[in-house]
Amino acid sequence: MTPDILTPLSGLPEATPESILAARTAAGLSQAAASKFCWMADARSWWRVEAGKRAISPAAWAVFLLATGQHPTYKLVRKDQIADNCG
Repeated sequence: MTPDILTPLSGLPEATPESILAARTAAGLSQAAASKFCWMADARSWWRVEAGKRAISPAAWAVFLLATGQHPTYKLVRKDQIADNCG
């Protein structure tokens, strides 16, 4: 059984160089800006991912998609924008 914490990792589009480039372009980000979302050192690190010379971890890919509004299932919202459903 998969822990609930890993659910945002399921159903992601495959992280190919082409899909990563397309996601960054759709977000309107430079390689340098995109690298910061995924804890990479700099634009060159992101370039290596887009060039297929380095893999992106599933967690980093999920965070990038969430942060740029491109995750297929989930979206990030501020806590103060969510109605309190706990009581």
